[in-house]
Amino acid sequence: MQCTKPQSAGLCERLYNITASSEEADWSKAEGETNRDRVDGAVTGRGNALWFSTVTAKDSGMYTCHTGGMVIHVYVEVLERANLGCRDTEENRVTLVLGKGGRIPCPGIKCRTQRSEVTWYKDARPVCEIQDKRTISVVDRYTLLLGTVYVSDATVYFCDYTYEDNGIPWTVRRSVNVSVIPADTKDPPQITYPHGNEEGVELGEPHNLSCQVHFGFQRTFDPVVDQFP
Repeated sequence: MQCTKPQSAGLCERLYNITASSEEADWSKAEGETNRDRVDGAVTGRGNALWFSTVTAKDSGMYTCHTGGMVIHVYVEVLERANLGCRDTEENRVTLVLGKGGRIPCPGIKCRTQRSEVTWYKDARPVCEIQDKRTISVVDRYTLLLGTVYVSDATVYFCDYTYEDNGIPWTVRRSVNVSVIPADTKDPPQITYPHGNEEGVELGEPHNLSCQVHFGFQRTFDPVVDQFP
């Protein structure tokens, strides 16, 4: 969680500075406790950011940070998975197929009927900076569309947007972990052993005959190997 103000996100502007900063920030909660001093060490300050190694319900609340002459308030709400509703964390993981087109939705955005356009980042880089090098665009206002999926697309994406609740503007950042897998093979399984091999056996003695089969990649893998005399 960074101590930084959101900007007015344009075509290729950062709603937040997503990269870490060496500038120190002082953090506190509304109750007055300083998170740097938590006994369990689960919350630590690094530069202008507050890092949570584990998150619990007691981490919910209003945080205040002081840096560079600014005072910024950040409200944190920690929810149990069963109470997430349309903000379910299952949306935070997307699996794309190498060489195909792929879609990455901004998680939980359907919870908000009135919201701004979405600003997308690949790691710390705004997506709009790489649009001239490959086919990539935003469709349906909040979904990132990749024309072709590459191995390098296996990373963390971020989407930022703002909305207003009871006259109060809120800024939201969600992360999406993207995995890239090969397309399912079209080739049949190949017997690698004992195909074309011979084994010597001793008459009257038991002998184990191994069968080795090579299967290409399958997203749903359910191999069946039968042996016949």
